[in-house]
Formats: sequence, structure tokens, C-alpha cells
Amino acid sequence: MADSRVYRQKFLLTNLVFLGLCVLILIFVYALSDTLSGGKIDMTQEGVYTISEPTETIVSELTDTAFIDYYVSDSDKMPSSLQTVVRDTRDMFEEFRELSDGRFEYRIIDPDKEADLYAEENVEKYDAAKQRGETPKEPVPAPTMQQLFSRAPAATPEQILENRNKTASAMAAQQGRQVEDVFRQLLADEYKDEYQRKLETEQRIVPYPVREMEAGSVRTVEVYSAINVRYLGKNDAVPFHYSIESLEYELASRLLKLATENKSVVAVFDPRKPAAPPFNPMSPQQQPPTSEYAGIWSALGDLFDIREIDLKEDDSLEGLAEKVKEERWEAANEDLADDEAAKEKALAGGVKPGEFKSLISTLVIVQPDQLQARQVYEINRAVSLGVKTIILASGFSMDVSQEGLSQGIPIVTLSPGTDFDDMIDKWGLELRRELLASNDCGNIGVPQQNGPFRYTAPYPVAAAVVASRDGLSDTNPLTNGISELVFPSTVGVTVSTAGVEKAGLEHEVLAKTGDRTWSVAIDPFANMNNPMARGRPVNLFDKKTDLIDRKDEDFSTFVSEPVALAVLMQGKFPFQYQGQPVPEWEAEPETPPNPHGGMPGMPGMPGMPGGMPFPGSRDEVLNAVDPEAIALGQEEGSSQPSEAIPAPPAPAVPAPPVASEASAAAASGAGDNAAEPEAEPAPPVIASVEPTDGRLLFIPSADMMKTDYLSQQGYQNNVNFFYNVVETFGLDDKLLKIRRKQLTARQFKPGSDEDYKYIIVLNLVVVPLAVAAIGTVLFLIRRSQSVRYERNYIARQR
Repeated sequence: MADSRVYRQKFLLTNLVFLGLCVLILIFVYALSDTLSGGKIDMTQEGVYTISEPTETIVSELTDTAFIDYYVSDSDKMPSSLQTVVRDTRDMFEEFRELSDGRFEYRIIDPDKEADLYAEENVEKYDAAKQRGETPKEPVPAPTMQQLFSRAPAATPEQILENRNKTASAMAAQQGRQVEDVFRQLLADEYKDEYQRKLETEQRIVPYPVREMEAGSVRTVEVYSAINVRYLGKNDAVPFHYSIESLEYELASRLLKLATENKSVVAVFDPRKPAAPPFNPMSPQQQPPTSEYAGIWSALGDLFDIREIDLKEDDSLEGLAEKVKEERWEAANEDLADDEAAKEKALAGGVKPGEFKSLISTLVIVQPDQLQARQVYEINRAVSLGVKTIILASGFSMDVSQEGLSQGIPIVTLSPGTDFDDMIDKWGLELRRELLASNDCGNIGVPQQNGPFRYTAPYPVAAAVVASRDGLSDTNPLTNGISELVFPSTVGVTVSTAGVEKAGLEHEVLAKTGDRTWSVAIDPFANMNNPMARGRPVNLFDKKTDLIDRKDEDFSTFVSEPVALAVLMQGKFPFQYQGQPVPEWEAEPETPPNPHGGMPGMPGMPGMPGGMPFPGSRDEVLNAVDPEAIALGQEEGSSQPSEAIPAPPAPAVPAPPVASEASAAAASGAGDNAAEPEAEPAPPVIASVEPTDGRLLFIPSADMMKTDYLSQQGYQNNVNFFYNVVETFGLDDKLLKIRRKQLTARQFKPGSDEDYKYIIVLNLVVVPLAVAAIGTVLFLIRRSQSVRYERNYIARQR
């Protein structure tokens, strides 16, 4: 037994020595914590915590110091979900600072503490001014609701002081405190409010409500977590920073935007934009009609230079590029503004093909309809020259404006034209012909009746097809973080893999329909034989069963395969006019077409030039009236002049020419003034374009970005998606590479939610029991080995 005791002592001594070495190692590591603080291992698949190469390039190319202000509440106030974000944000700022070679400086600011310091400093100044016998400057209070609505003048400093004195006296009497103490507290609160309002108005920094669960209860706290970037005298803010995964992109995109001297030009072509009315001298303040996409253009206006063009002879893409080139030359050479010779020399030769995509960064085509051959030529040329392009095209459009709601939401027919169809066919795309509807659908504000009350409320409409997470690409950065997209009045697009490969392009479907989707044929002539609705276009409620109501699961005509709703293509796009004469610009019609067209019918109804005559039309009335009676200005049997329809003007008969000596000489070929032969017409210009790498996003829905839809419930993701696309297309390809590394949501497979009980049992029961069983077995084995060793040792000693 003595030897056994010695063995146990040795075992204990060995463990104590090992424990002492571990403590020494920990102390050594702690002492080097500052040195080793930058060391880390990024275990994420996308490298979220590692600065990417495009970002390193952007940061290393900073020409001046970028100042970053991180406004974040104290850690005691921050919810647990955001506390790790603060730590990781500080670490990423440090990496940016090291990469920038000293041109990246950051501060972490607690707005609540800064507000207290601001209030304390200004209260002391206020008291010092009073002690010197001066009139202190009063803090400016926030305007009241009464002042906002009634436009009442702001309170004067005397009124502000008087109101504070009254409030302080009332509170002091109620709380039993000194009036001066309450006065100072109210003054400090006003200065705090002034500081917070400055943050909001000057830098767009506001506290955001965050919900947090605590011990089974939910509480909402308002916290600051915003970043303001200042660079080259300009600033931009991240209003609410809540995810470390997006921080690198947020910083890189803002630094790139602030470093850009000129805003990227986004050219917008809307062939159905309402024409400006003629100038009325009686109403000089008359505003032209706004675009149906005015909302999204306004949202993009802070970041890009939006130029709406008519794509006509006097307003072409070539003319826009030349204008942008001239503007940029004038901005860069202000000292030569009056030197016309230098300007003419610099702009000589117009816009070269290689300059085109640098002058017009993005081209957006919305609701193409009845396009001319020359307009399609201009679009094709821009795409082939590498201008990044977004096309929102469809065969139909639903009018959900106030006027459209009063008419039952008309379904307008669009026809881009055969030239447009041929162009996208060369790229492997084909616009489908029937309207799509789906059980996965979004809302549209439709008129509803509740007793005597009539109002507009959101209602699920099958024709507003939704591409949910299962139908959105989970690998492309443009759809990263987008939960769903709504595509109203979409027809879908067919992608021919063989056609895409033949064109030498690459494509990716970003959004597609779900399984419960069907197509509906729309006949624009459906109301032609209805005497009660003749000439009226088909509306949504005419097709209520097909386009509003959802279908049962046993519906037999669901589409067999998902239909593409957004396709991203890139490569060198073929130019279909290569080697052919450039189409001529068509002459402008004397009367502008109706912008709200879509269905042929009575004269003046859009869809076909001049409309289609039918019984009772003006054409037949003119042919049925006796021309002689019209000329007399009265109808048969009537003693009063007729006010019906005036006679068409008779064709003018030219008077016979008067012969003269000069003309006779010209006719006989004699004399000195013989007529010269007419000059031959100039040969046609042959189109020639060398395609370069470009990018195209094709969306078969003309309505998804219209203001009347975006202002409704459930369409915010459409804005985010479109903003992502234009920002990526218009700024730099580096942003697209940075977006690719962001975390992608990992989705469970369909039906996996039914297995959650087994997962719970496995985690809470099976795994702990397995660990306990293994531990028990190891304990028994070790104890038996110890007893066996002790017995053998005693036996050997005997």
C-alpha cells in the first residue's frame, strides 16, 4: 500500500506541474494580447471577415483622408444581437486604416453622451452670458405640429424664454424643487434635443427601434447604430448599421461614390411618357405631366444623373453622349470656358465608340411600345458598345392610377414591335404573349365596398406575380438579401439556351415563377361585339376569375415549368444591323399619340394609327352624308343650317402654268439658263459596330417600377432590387465582386420543417445520452485498469 501511496503522490505532482505550465502560458498570451489582437482566422465560406481585393484597391487609391464617424449607443443599452456587431465593426475599421496608409480615420461616438456634453457646454455658456449681463442665445426648439400645419411663425427668443420660465415654475411647485434647478434641467433638455435634430437634419443620423426578447418578454429599445462617411468635402451616411456582412460593401460603395467627380449618367427612354402640353400663355406655371416612373427616378437622383430622352432625331443617344462629353470638358477646363477654339479642338470628331459606355453608364428602357426601326437600332448599338442596359418590357400593363381605378383597372396592350423582337431573339430571348397569374401573388389597391362606404384597400391579385425566396437566385449578389419581388402584369420571358450560346453570351435567371402559376390569353377586341362596352379596353374585373382569384391545388392548367421573370446576361451582344443601311428617323406625326393607348377602337382610341372604323364611326358617317347637302350647309327638309359634319376640303386643282420665254428656252434646251439635272441622293450609311463586353438585365414586367405600384404595400423590395442593379451597373464592377462575398441565406429543403421534432429529440436527448454513456464506459474502463494495476503491483512485491 505504501508503494501505491507513492504512486498517487507522483501522479498528483505531475498534474500540478502541468497545471502550472498552462497558467504560465495563459499569462504569456494575455501579456501579448495587444500584439496578437489583429490575428484571426476567417472560417466563413464567403470570407465575410476578410477584406476583398476590390475593396483593398478602392481604399489604397484614396487621394485624401476619409473620416468615418460611427454613431453607436453605449454597450449597456445595445441589444445582445448588436453587441457583437459593434466589436466586429471596430475590427474592420482597423483593417481599413491599415490598408489606407493613414488615409482612413474613424471615431466611435455615443450620441447620448455627446448630447450630454453638448448640453453641459452650452448651459455653461448660457450662465456665463447672464452673469456678464448679456442676453444669452436661446436654443431653437423643434417646431410644433400647429406650426407645421398652420405655417405659423417660429417663436421668438423672448417667447422661448417666457415659456421655459412658466414651465419651470409649474414643475418646481409640483415637485418641490428650486426653480433655478428645474430651469437648468429644461435648458439642458432643449440643448440635447437641438443636438439630436442637427444629427438628423445634417447627417441623417436617427435612433432606430429594435425589438429584443428578455426572459420570455419582448421589449423595444431605441438605439443608435449609424455610420457617416466624409470624403473630399462630401458626406454620405449608412442610416442603420446592423450587419457586419454588409459593412464592407457599404463603406466601399460610399467611398467610390464620393470619390467620383461626375455623377454617372443614366439614360432613361420611356416611349409612352406623356408628351408635354403646348405652352399656354394664360397659364405660364403649367407643369408638364409626370412620368409613371417618377418615384424611382427621384430616388436614384441623389446618386446618379438621370437623363430622360425621347430617342428621336433631335434627342438621340449619340446626342446625349456628345452633350455629356461637352459638359465634362467644360467642368474640367473652367479656365478655357471662353476659348472656343480649344473647345472645338477637344470635342472634334464627336464621340468615339470606345467612349460611349464611359459617358452613358446605364441605359434603362421602360414599357417599349410601337418602337421605330431607328429606335431599336439605337438601343442595339448602345448594348453592343458595352452600355449596361436594363429593359422592362411586357405585352400588357395594368393602370392602377386613380383614373384607372375608376375604370376598373384597364389592361393596356403593349407591342414593342417586330424589330425589337428580332433584336432580343438574336440574344436568345423571347417575350411571351400571354399574361401570367399565380397563387403566389402580391397586393394591389382595388376599390372595395362595405355597406354605403367605398374605399381602396390592398387585395391579393393573381396577376401581380411574386417570385419568393425559392424563385430568386441565392448566388447572385443582386438578389442577395431580397426576400421577394412582385412582377405585376408580367408575361415572362423564354430563354433559349441554344440561342444564348450561339450569341456567345452568358445568362443567369435571377427570378422565376412558382409552381402554381398559369397563363391567361388577353383579347384586346373582346369588347368589340359588346354594345354596352364597345371601344372600352378589357379591365381587370372583366377577368376576375382568371387574374384576381387564386386557383385550387387541383387546377389543371398550371404551367409545367417555372417561367423566367428576370434574366441577367453578359458578354458581347450581337449587332443585328451589322453591314446594313442605318434606318432613317421617321417623321414626327402632327398630333402626338395618346400615351394611354393599347386597344384599337373608335377614332382617337390608341393601338392603331387613327383607330379602326366600325359601324357608327366618323368615317362611315362622312361617306354616308350627301356631299352636296354638306356644301349647302343644311340637311334635306331643314330650314336651318346644319351643324352636323363639315365637308372635307376639296383637293386644290393647280392652275395651268403660264408659258414664258425663259421656260420655253429651257424646254427647247436653248439659252444660257438651261435647267441642271438634279443631284443624285447620297449613298446610305452602312452600320458597323465592333461589339464589346456589356451587361443586360431583362425584366418582362413594365409595371414593377411604376410609382403607382411602388407606393402600395409590399413593393419596397422592388425598390431595393432596382437600386442594387443601377448602383452596380452605374458605379463600378468592383461593387459586384464585393457583393458576391456577402453571406447568402441558407434555406431548408422543402418539407424539412416536418422533421424538426426529430432534430429536437436528437439534440436534447440522443446526443446528451450518448455523451453520458461514453463517459460512463470510459470511467468504468479506467477504474478497472487502476484496480488491476494495483493488484498486480502488490502481487509483484510479495
